[in-house]
Amino acid sequence: MSETSKAERTAGHTPTPWEAEIYGMNDGRGRVYVVGPDGWDKTPVCCCYENDSRNINEANAAFIVRAANAHDDLVAALEMVQEQLIGHMTGAWPGTMSITARRVNDAITAALAKASA
Repeated sequence: MSETSKAERTAGHTPTPWEAEIYGMNDGRGRVYVVGPDGWDKTPVCCCYENDSRNINEANAAFIVRAANAHDDLVAALEMVQEQLIGHMTGAWPGTMSITARRVNDAITAALAKASA
């Protein structure tokens, strides 16, 4: 298992933290931009713009911001848990891992694969 550095995880995208900036429109819909640490001075990361309502735009942008800002910490935590799980289980009984521990390990492996895709 290789621990991924923050620099490797952020290569190719705007560094975090991100935040949502709301730009209202007269029709009540509004655009919500997700911006990086330099704010509006730089190109926005993305724009949430639905024809339905500003509430949906704000909710989508908030979800994107939470996911992006938590990503590195969640990946690091999963890598640490997986390392401890494997170390504990193989250290206590060399070459063995309980069915529950294997399921947890498989779930962590799958989640880390999604995070790095």
